[in-house]
Amino acid sequence: MKRTIFTLFFITNVLYFSFAQQQQVFITGVEFSGNTSDAVYWLNGRRTVLPKSSNGEYDFASANAIAVSGSDVYIAGSDGDDAVYWLNGNRTVLPRGLGSNASATAIVIMP
Repeated sequence: MKRTIFTLFFITNVLYFSFAQQQQVFITGVEFSGNTSDAVYWLNGRRTVLPKSSNGEYDFASANAIAVSGSDVYIAGSDGDDAVYWLNGNRTVLPRGLGSNASATAIVIMP
């Protein structure tokens, strides 16, 4: 009986630490360089710059929020005067109302 309990305890701990080591850390942000900025995200410390439109000398982009579903990475932010989101690095401009600029600040994936 003690051997069975020990075996179950051992297997449970091995499985727990196996899954715990597979956690991934995603962080969104912005990097400034002179009169421009890039929308970026980090996955476990590895930096990825997101594509943006080219607005000339003053092109600003920022990543404000992130959501992950399976292998898909969704990021909300801004690019110039537009609210945008990126899905796996592909940029999509969101429709804008009457305002002169917009920014997306949150994103949620629903199953």
